[in-house]
Amino acid sequence: MKENKSFRICWGQGFHVTFPNHVVLSTQFGAGNYGDHYDAAIGRFPKCCSDGGYSIIDDCQADKVEIGIWLDDVKVEVEFFGKKSEQNKWITKEMYKEVFPAEEPDDVMGYVEIDNWLKVFNWCQNYKG
Repeated sequence: MKENKSFRICWGQGFHVTFPNHVVLSTQFGAGNYGDHYDAAIGRFPKCCSDGGYSIIDDCQADKVEIGIWLDDVKVEVEFFGKKSEQNKWITKEMYKEVFPAEEPDDVMGYVEIDNWLKVFNWCQNYKG
């Protein structure tokens, strides 16, 4: 298995943090992500991440972001449109139940502000599986 580095930029839309316990916290705030730039044109990178061409997003900043959490060392079999494949095991719903029990769990959590992002970060860092 290819080992992930601790930090990774993702398509000019956000970043991944991979913890020593193999938890990956994805933080995205580009066009179409559930955050400040949800309504921006998908496929256009922010000016700070492009070659200077036009973008509907004026900068690479946000107060509200989308997060997702998975394990980079555990694969599960999934089926999409009748085709089976393997993907990393998503654990965002586990975090929801422990950190935000009043919320309805999903594979991603949208419109996350910094105070809640820090709670998610701490949960990821301390995840025992």
